Amino acid sequence: MMMDYAMELPRREAHLSRFQEIANVGSWELDLVSNTLTWSQTTYHIFGIDNEESITSYESFLECVHPEDRSMLVTTYNESIQSRKESYELEHRIIRKNSKEIRYVHEKCIHEQNLQGVIVRSIGIIQDITLQKQTEKALRESELLLKQSQKIARIGSYTMNLQTRTWKVSEEVYSIFGIDESYPHTKQGFLSLLHPDCLDSFVAYHDSVERAQLPFDYEYKIIRHSDQAVRWVHERDTIEYDHESKPIRRIGTIQDITQQKKSEEQLLKTEKLESLGVLAGGIAHDFNNLLAGIFGYIDLAQESCDTKMYQSIPSYLSKAMNMFNRARDLSKQLLTFSKGGAPVLKAQSLLPIIKNSAQFVMSGSHINLKFDLPDNLWPSLVDENQMAQVIDNLVLNAKQSMSSGGTITVSAKNLSTAHPEAFPAGMQIRPGNYICVTIQDQGGGISPDHVPRIFDPFFTTKQQGNGLGLAIVYSIIKKHQGYVELTSTLGHGTSFFLYLPTSTNFDCKNDTADVQEFRYRGKVLIMDDEEELRILYGEYFKKMGAMVTVAAHGDEALSLYREARHLAAPFDLIMLDLTIPGGKGGKETIEEIRQIDSTVLTIASSGHASDPIMTTPHKYGFNDSLSKPYRFHNLMEMLRRNLKT
Repeated sequence: MMMDYAMELPRREAHLSRFQEIANVGSWELDLVSNTLTWSQTTYHIFGIDNEESITSYESFLECVHPEDRSMLVTTYNESIQSRKESYELEHRIIRKNSKEIRYVHEKCIHEQNLQGVIVRSIGIIQDITLQKQTEKALRESELLLKQSQKIARIGSYTMNLQTRTWKVSEEVYSIFGIDESYPHTKQGFLSLLHPDCLDSFVAYHDSVERAQLPFDYEYKIIRHSDQAVRWVHERDTIEYDHESKPIRRIGTIQDITQQKKSEEQLLKTEKLESLGVLAGGIAHDFNNLLAGIFGYIDLAQESCDTKMYQSIPSYLSKAMNMFNRARDLSKQLLTFSKGGAPVLKAQSLLPIIKNSAQFVMSGSHINLKFDLPDNLWPSLVDENQMAQVIDNLVLNAKQSMSSGGTITVSAKNLSTAHPEAFPAGMQIRPGNYICVTIQDQGGGISPDHVPRIFDPFFTTKQQGNGLGLAIVYSIIKKHQGYVELTSTLGHGTSFFLYLPTSTNFDCKNDTADVQEFRYRGKVLIMDDEEELRILYGEYFKKMGAMVTVAAHGDEALSLYREARHLAAPFDLIMLDLTIPGGKGGKETIEEIRQIDSTVLTIASSGHASDPIMTTPHKYGFNDSLSKPYRFHNLMEMLRRNLKT
C-alpha cells in the first residue's frame, strides 16, 4: 500500500503542476522557522526565473517585487502575522527577472500555527493578472473617453428595463436634465421634467411606439430641474430582445440640441428676411403690372368716350375687369401665407374636392391622370376653396414638370399615429387620425439645393412662374393644422404628401343651387367710411330694386337705424364695414343694434380677411360676411344664401 502511494504521489504532483501551468497560477510555501521559501515551477515561470535555486528566502522574493509595492506588501504580511489572521490577499506588481517586464499578480495566503498558536508556516498561491489589469485600464480609459465625448457633444446614454420600468443613465443625462442620482428614476419622475407644451404629444408618441415595439426618435422640450431653464433634447433608442424575441430593455441616447435649435431659428430668421425682400419685390412687380393694365384699359375706355368710339368701350372695360380679377386673386394668394387668410372650416369629404380640382387642371392635357382614392376616406375639417387651391397648385406644378408626358397619380389614405410606422421616419406630428393625400409626378425632379427653399414665396425655377403656388400650399395646409412633406429624385419625379387631421363630424353637403339674378326690394342701410364704396355698393343694391340709405360711421348708422324704427319703417338689411378709422366700426355698432333687434339681417364687410369676425360672423352677432373687394354676383350669392329666395 505504501509503495502504491509512493508511486502515485509523483503523478499527482505532476498533475498539480500541469493544472497550475494551465491556469497560470503558482504556489509557494514559506517556513518561518527556517526562513525557507519554496516555489512551484509555475511560480518561477510567472517571475521569469529559470534557476529554481535562486529564490530560497523571503528577502530574495522581495527583490522581485516592484520597489513601489514592497513596503505595502511587507506591511500587509507582517500585520497578518502579528494579528494572527488566518489569511490575507493582495495585488501588487513584480519585475520579471529575465525580461525586466512589469507584471501584475494577485496573491492569497493562509497561515499555519503550531500547538502553541504560533504561526510557523505561510502557504499561498500567486496568479498573473496582467491581462486583466490591462483590460480594466483600457475599459477605464474607454469609459473616460466616452464620458468626455458625451460631455463635449452633450449626449447622454440610458437603459430602460421594460419589466421593472426603471432606468439607468450616464452622468451626462443627469447634467442635461439638471438632476442627480437621488432623483426618482421612474416614469412619473421623468414626465415631471417635460415642458407642458410637449407633455401630451410626447406621451402619445411614446405610447404609440411602445405598442408597436418601434425604436424611439423624438425631439422635445424639457425644464431643467436644477435651474428651471428650458432646453431642447433629441432622444433616440433601440430595443433589445431576449431569446424568445420579447423586448426586455431599451438602450438609447439623449442629446441636448438647444444650441442647434437656436442656430436653426437664427438661420430661419435670416432666410425669412431674404424671402421678405424677394416677396416685396415680387409684389411690387406683379401689382405694378396689373395696375398698369387696369389704368391703361380704363384710359382707353375714357378716350373712346371722348372720341365717341363707343363700340370699343365694352372690350376695354372687360379687359380692365380681367386685370382687376387677377389683382384680386393675387391679393387673396398673398393673404393665404400672411397672418390673414384664415380658412372657413367645414366638415366634409375631400374626395370631390380632389377629383374636381385635379380633373379641371388636367382638362385637355396629354398627360395621364390616375386616381387611387378609397371610398371610405375619413372626413376632414377644411376650407373647400382653399383646399381646392392646394390641389390645383400641386397638380399644376406636376403637370408643368412633365413636358415629355407621363402619369400623375393622385392618391389618398387614412392614417393614425397609433401606427407611427406609416409616417416618415423622424416626423414629429400631433397624435390623432390623419388623411394623407399624395400627388406623384414623373417629371424631372427637384434639385437637392432647391428643396430647402421650395416653399418660399416668389422662389421659382420656372421662367413663367411667380413662385406663389407652393408657398400657398404650405401656408394653407399649415393653417389647417396639417403637414406637408416631399420626396424628389432628379430624373425620376417628385411626390408631395399632405397630412390633414380628420374631423369627428361628417357633413359633405354642398350648396350647389344656381345663383340667378333676382329682385330684392328691401330697405338697406350701408355703413362704410369710403364714399366711393358707399356709392358703388348702393348702386349694386339699387340695381336689384332695393331702397338704400348710407352712413359714414357707426354713430351715424345707429342714428339712422333708430330713426327708421321710430318711423315704423325699419331696415331689412344692414351692411357694416368693420374698420372705421377714428370712428365706431362694425363690431361696436352691431353690439348696440343687437340690444334693440336680434332678428334684423346684418352683414359684416371688410378688406381684412384675417379678422375673426369674417371667418366666424355668427359669434359676433352677424348673419354673414362679405370680403372686399366683391362684385355684384358675390353680393347676389350672399343675399340668396341668407334670404332663401
